[in-house]
Parts: sequence; structure tokens; C-alpha cells
Amino acid sequence: MNNNYIYGKNAVNEFVENFPDRVIRIYVTSKEAREQYRAKISDIKIVEKDFLDKILQTKNLTHQNIVLEYKQFNYKPFKELSLKNKDNPKTFYLILDQIHDPYNFGAIIRSAVLMGVDGIIILDHRQVEVTPTVIKASGGTAFHMDICRVANLANVIKILKEEGFWIYSSNLNEKSQDFNEVKFDTKTTLILGNENKGVGDKITKISDINVHIPTLKVIDSLNVSVAAGILIFYIARELQKISL
Repeated sequence: MNNNYIYGKNAVNEFVENFPDRVIRIYVTSKEAREQYRAKISDIKIVEKDFLDKILQTKNLTHQNIVLEYKQFNYKPFKELSLKNKDNPKTFYLILDQIHDPYNFGAIIRSAVLMGVDGIIILDHRQVEVTPTVIKASGGTAFHMDICRVANLANVIKILKEEGFWIYSSNLNEKSQDFNEVKFDTKTTLILGNENKGVGDKITKISDINVHIPTLKVIDSLNVSVAAGILIFYIARELQKISL
């Protein structure tokens, strides 16, 4: 499927409401649908349903007779992210260590945007990219977030430490501390790991502190997007990104 399409009424409505300047055009199947978006979007084409199936390259998606084509997502170079936030003593970054599920990635982005995270850093391989599914899962908020793709997370972590960041890995090892007992009051980078393996051993070893969320341990661990939401909220509050 073309990487510049999202579909479905709710996803399209939310995207148009928040990012009208990112829209290239909208494809609909009726004049009534065209009128709904005419006030904000100039390029709206009425097409047959088969055309929508064709551009999405499948008949299995429920596009609800509407498809939006958006401008390409642009990743932010890591050097630009560092320069942008160099004078912010409360900078808060996320590093994602090989997240594979686009719905998890989208949900993490959405939480990060809402809680004031300053940037997300991912690998340029073995990691889901910012796909239409990710953008849809994020509610379009991916366009509000600086996302960097890098070749080596360990090298980035070394640079971040030199810039005064403390590095926290979400981990369940024997050295992991209850996050409620950890003080987050300086430049902070939180690392979240793969859905199956968690944070890799190498990244774990070079982190300053390993943290975990206390649970009843009915199952092994929380879903990564759920864990991300809890940890992001707590750290954002500690860094005064949000207030209660």
C-alpha cells in the first residue's frame, strides 16, 4: 500500500481537523462527502469504490468510502533534535528498541505527544517505520512529534550522556527499581524495548538505571504501549511537562 494514504471516516476527520496543511487530496464516493471537507481541503475527488480498493491495493480494508493522501512524513536528523533542545534542562526523549507492532508504535507516539515528550529515537532497521497504520493509530499526532531514525542506539546513548541525560531502561531484571522510587528531575531518556524480548542486553548495560512498573504479576509484563503510557505520564509530571 502507498505509504501516503490513510482511510476510514474517523481517521480522516481527525487528520483534517488537526493537519489540514498536510493533506494532498481526499478521495470520496459521493458529492455529500465532498461537501463535508470543502471548507478546509481544496483538492477533493469523487471516485468509484473500486478506485479506492485499487489505490489501497487490497479489498480487505474497511476504508468506508474515503481515503486521504497526505504529504510524506519527514524524520528529524538527530543532530537537529539535539540542537533544538540543548538549552532545555527538562528535555524528555524516548528511545524505542525495536518496536515491531505499528499499533503499539502509534499508541506510544500519541501518549508522548500528549505528555510533552520532546522527541522519539528509533533504529533505521528492525523497527516499524512511520507507516499509514502507525499514523492512524497515533490519531495523526505523529506529525506533532520529532522522530529520529539512527543506525546505532548505543552511539546515540553515549552522546546523550555527554549532553547531560540520565538514561532509564524499562526492564524486569534483578537490578530494576520500582519507578515510583526513582527521581526524575533532569534531562531524561526513557528506553522501551521490543514486544517479545524487551530492551536488548547491550542497551540495558549502558543505561544508568533500570526501572519497572510494580504489578500483581498475573502475567509476565504489561503491553509495551500500556507500560509506555504509565511511565511517560509519571516522568512528564516529575519534569513538570504536565500538571495535575
